[in-house]
Amino acid sequence: IIHANERFVKNFGDPSGRYCYQVYKRRPEKCEDCPVERTFADGRRHSSEQLVRTLDGRDVSILVNTAPIRDKGGEITAVMEMSTNITEVKRLQHQLAMMGLAVASMAHRVKNILMGLEGGIFVVNTGFELDDQETVNDGWGMVERNVEKISRTVKDLLYCSKLREAGRQPDVSAAEIAREVHELFHPRAEQEGIALELEIDGEHRGELDPEGVSKLLTNLTANALDACRFDPAYGDKAHKIILRCAQGPNGDAVLEVEDNGVGIPEDVHHKVFESFFSTKGTEGTGLGLLVVQKVVDEHGGQITFTSEETKGTRFRAVLPGRPQTKA
Repeated sequence: IIHANERFVKNFGDPSGRYCYQVYKRRPEKCEDCPVERTFADGRRHSSEQLVRTLDGRDVSILVNTAPIRDKGGEITAVMEMSTNITEVKRLQHQLAMMGLAVASMAHRVKNILMGLEGGIFVVNTGFELDDQETVNDGWGMVERNVEKISRTVKDLLYCSKLREAGRQPDVSAAEIAREVHELFHPRAEQEGIALELEIDGEHRGELDPEGVSKLLTNLTANALDACRFDPAYGDKAHKIILRCAQGPNGDAVLEVEDNGVGIPEDVHHKVFESFFSTKGTEGTGLGLLVVQKVVDEHGGQITFTSEETKGTRFRAVLPGRPQTKA
């Protein structure tokens, strides 16, 4: 690089005496299919998309355009490289792609739920025709389960679609919310033959969003139940879920949901918090973990997990008791 404008220097530092790949990408060797090299070779304009890193560590998508600079004799003496920041465009492209994926995923999920509702209605009507109360009860149970599924799906969609600040309230008891979630899921877990345990270590109180904390624990607990139900060893293995709430050393709320269910394959660990990722096939939408991630982000917290296939999974969320100052 023999010259760079002020904005380039501000974003990437002084490039004097260095190659563009060293400045842009912190690479020791030139990039493959370099547009600058191609312009030197054929004298034509070239363009390419590149991912580069700024001085402050941000990854930025840029559109690079190159053009030759010639001397009076027509020889190429230099190449001008013009870079346009297209990070926002790429983000919008990703959002549009995710929107399409969401619509397709939701349509498929709702179709399955509607089929379940139709099946339940058929069983109820059959029970009425045969005057068989047991058949009516079975059919009504199918209807109730599928209404619950579609209600949860719609509520999660609405929660994820809102641009909102966390509705923090002072003196919120994370432990009390954990007790409520345990009480909510205990009958279902008992019906499924899954032990649901609650461990409270300190009555944490802090400035939290009670609705968000409840949704976080609800979705993680529902996922843990599914992880046990979908375990090939279901029925032969003593399945257990532990819901934990503790106070961290800095006054944070530390929430954990651990199960000994089917586990998450190691080769998809990196996808767990990606949009609409699910290991449940047609049974899942991936919305639950999107809700969890949204709640954690709104609190300025952290979410991590450990999982081993056939052994189980543990999710751990740390929520600061007070709002974090944004950089």
